[in-house]
Amino acid sequence: MALFKLGAFAQALSGKAGNTVFADTKNGTVVRDFVVPANPRTDKQQNVRGKFRQSTTTFATLPKAKVDLWNRYASNLTVLGRGNKRRKREGIAVFNELTTRFLLASPTGTVPQDPPSTPFTGDTITITVTATPGRLSFTASAPNGTGVTTELLIQPLVNGNRKPLPELYRTAQYYKFAPGNLSREVTVPPGWYAAGYRFVRQTTGQATELQPLGVNQVSLVLEEGGSSRKKMSA
Repeated sequence: MALFKLGAFAQALSGKAGNTVFADTKNGTVVRDFVVPANPRTDKQQNVRGKFRQSTTTFATLPKAKVDLWNRYASNLTVLGRGNKRRKREGIAVFNELTTRFLLASPTGTVPQDPPSTPFTGDTITITVTATPGRLSFTASAPNGTGVTTELLIQPLVNGNRKPLPELYRTAQYYKFAPGNLSREVTVPPGWYAAGYRFVRQTTGQATELQPLGVNQVSLVLEEGGSSRKKMSA
């Protein structure tokens, strides 16, 4: 999914969000379940699927003039497909990708009916991550700019020597860093994690490329009396 390798116009939405997988195909973006041993229908997965459904339903109600705008916008975008061949996008696919992310980043927002008019280059801040017992702590160098939020991404790894794969990062949460709130914790079970982030324009759903933050080991949370327990995944 040249997955998480999104350019300034956010050419594709692919990869994982919770237990939901986005796949970019010649017929548009496909959303499907990620097969897991148990409880495949988590609240996070259902939320992502609901936003995608809302997006596709909205596109079906757009007047022809709006559809034509999206088709023209998409015709200037390409995505890397099978055989490393680039192919043009379709309006419905681009609309669904941007508006699904828009709804995840701005749940109470109104889906924009027009395509973005300008590229999105991201934010000027940087993010770091540290591991604490039971958590990954993301810290920003400064608040997010106006109209920008941060998508925090993680990838569980078998061990610290395993190389993270771009398509296996999943969204932990969206968070807008603000004055006095420059840190955000993501609760995870003990283990090894690759972390990363990207910036999202709140008004359009456009996103920057993934910025990896390296691999960290999260330990057990120690409780009173010396016992410990595993925290649930964020």
